[in-house]
Amino acid sequence: MAVVGFYFTKIHGEKTSEPNKKLSVDRAVNIQKVEKSDIAFGSQKQGSILVAFSYEVVYAPEIGKIELNGNLLYLAPQEKLDEAIVQWKKESTLPLDVMNPILQAIFTRANIQALVMSRDLTLPPPFAIPSPKMR
Repeated sequence: MAVVGFYFTKIHGEKTSEPNKKLSVDRAVNIQKVEKSDIAFGSQKQGSILVAFSYEVVYAPEIGKIELNGNLLYLAPQEKLDEAIVQWKKESTLPLDVMNPILQAIFTRANIQALVMSRDLTLPPPFAIPSPKMR
């Protein structure tokens, strides 16, 4: 069970005003769509699910925004994929053992992209950056 493909379909960032002392940074991930997909490995096909997602960082009050949309492919045994599709259609959620690696992949890639974009837009980092401690 692994994420085998990941790509962004939309990368957008804007800075609408200069940050002030009362700044709030909120991040959100939204799984928009989950559907069955097949991957061809030579002459064989392997079942997978295609997950469409959005990742958003909002700098409030009305300072800026970073929006990332993308897709990823998740590979697992067919029974696990079927269970995930059924649960998604019924409840718009995924089983925890499927959701965890998917969210990990999204946060890993999207956080890095958002960090680079925040630097280029001269916005604060979207998450706390560890600072070295001198001993």
